[in-house]
Amino acid sequence: MYGYLVAKPGEKSGKKDHTPVMRLTTTTIEVPQSYVADVQAVQFVEVKPKVEGFVEAVLVDEGEHVKKGQVLFKLSSAELYEEVKEAQANHKQAQAELKMAEVEVDRIKRLVEKDIISPIRLEQAMAEADVARLQVQQAKSVCNVRRLISRTRRSRLFRGIRGPHPL
Repeated sequence: MYGYLVAKPGEKSGKKDHTPVMRLTTTTIEVPQSYVADVQAVQFVEVKPKVEGFVEAVLVDEGEHVKKGQVLFKLSSAELYEEVKEAQANHKQAQAELKMAEVEVDRIKRLVEKDIISPIRLEQAMAEADVARLQVQQAKSVCNVRRLISRTRRSRLFRGIRGPHPL
């Protein structure tokens, strides 16, 4: 681009004009701009453990690609092991109490057959044995070791990228 000064009509053109003329050049000027933005995932999934505990290890970093089934974090399972041991002990105790109740039912049956004690006492002993059976079933269901310990590790249900949300 060039810039020129043109004389006004009616002025003498014989006079020398000392007006400086400059050559214009084009340049690119970068103007820095900053924006506040937040990138959102297409699908947000909240991952929570099924049991309470302290996070022992986070096995993936923020922004890292994760695969389906990959373990994301591990909870401390020391307390859980103690609960499992307690459940196993309760199960054994319930089994022993059931055996004692069944022996008592057999003993009372013989006494009722000899008319030494009332048949009502036999019904009571049979009800106590039924309660003991239910306690064994309850203790057995609490004692499912593999299921409790496997819950201390949490894995992805599908592949994706770990976001900035705390575990």
